[in-house]
Amino acid sequence: MPAIMEGGDDLDDGLMYDSDIVVSDDDDNETGKPKYELRPPSPGLTSDVAEVAKMGRIKGEKRGSDYIEAEKAEALAKEKENSKSNKKRKTSSADGTAKGTKGANKQKKWKEKEAAQQAQITGNGEAQGAFVWTEFVNEKGNKMTEIELEEVTFNPVACFVDPSDAHTGVDRNLKMLRPFMKNGIDQWKSVFSRRGLGPQKACKLKGAPNVIIVTHTAMGAADIYKDLKEFSQVCRVAKLFAKHIKVEEQIKYLQEHAVRIAVGTPNRISKLIEEGVLNLSNLTYVIVDSRKDIKNQNIFNVKQIKSDFLGELCPNHIFPLMKKNQTKMMLF
Repeated sequence: MPAIMEGGDDLDDGLMYDSDIVVSDDDDNETGKPKYELRPPSPGLTSDVAEVAKMGRIKGEKRGSDYIEAEKAEALAKEKENSKSNKKRKTSSADGTAKGTKGANKQKKWKEKEAAQQAQITGNGEAQGAFVWTEFVNEKGNKMTEIELEEVTFNPVACFVDPSDAHTGVDRNLKMLRPFMKNGIDQWKSVFSRRGLGPQKACKLKGAPNVIIVTHTAMGAADIYKDLKEFSQVCRVAKLFAKHIKVEEQIKYLQEHAVRIAVGTPNRISKLIEEGVLNLSNLTYVIVDSRKDIKNQNIFNVKQIKSDFLGELCPNHIFPLMKKNQTKMMLF
C-alpha cells in the first residue's frame, strides 16, 4: 500500500516537504543531533518527470527542425529573387545596348542621308535637278498617273542653274544670296530694274514677277526681304508670306503694282496664284532657299512645308513652266 503524503498538497509534484524528511534518534549518531535522511521519490513521480522531459526534447527537436526548414525556404526564396533580379538587369542591359546600337545606326543613316542631300543640293545643275525630282516623286509621284507625271517631267540639265562661286555648300548664309542671284540670273541688271526683263508691255503687267524666292518660314522670308534692299531701291519686291500681312493686303498690292521679285512661303504663294492675282507669265527663275535654320530644318525636311512645296506648288504651277523651258530653278 503506498505511503500517504502529509503536509503541503497531495500532488506528486517532486517538491520536498517537511513530511518527506525523516528524523532519526539512533544512538549511532555521534553528533548527538538528529539524523536527517531524504525519502526517495515515488516511482510514479520519476516516470512522470521522465515523460515530461522526453516530450520537451521531442518538441524542441521538432521546433528546431521547423526553424531549419524555414531558414532553408527563406534562403531559397532569396536566391530565386536574386536570380530574377540579375536576369532582369541582364535583360535591361542587353535591351539598352540593343537600343543604343539601333539609335546609333539610325543616327548614322540620317547623317549619311543628310550628307548625300547636301552634296546634291550644292552639286551641278543636273545633280540638283535629280535631287528635286527624287524628292518630288517620294512626296507625290506615287499618287499621280503616268500622264500626270509626263506633264510635269522637266529636263534637269536645262532647267537647273549650276551653282556659282557664291554657292559654298553648308556654309551658305544670307549675305551670299545677292551675289548668288547676280551670278546665276542672266541679265540680272535688267531683271532687277524698274523696266524689268522682256517686252515693256509684259513688264508693266501687275503682279507678274520675274523671280520668286521660296523659303520654308515666314520669318526666313522676312529676313530675305530685308536683305534685298539693294534691289528694292530700283524695283518692287512683293512680300508673299504670313508674317503680320493679311492675304487681302497682298491681293491688293499685287493688283496695283508691277513687281520684279516676290519672296514667300509655298502655301501663301500657291494661295495667291489660285486667287488669280499672282501671275506667272513673266516668271523666269524660282530660287529655292534650302538653307537650314537653327532647328536644322529646311524646305525639304519639314513634312508640311515639303508637302506644300513639292506636293502642291511645284507640280501644279512651277514644273509645267519648267517643262516648257520658260522657268529655271536655282537651289540656294
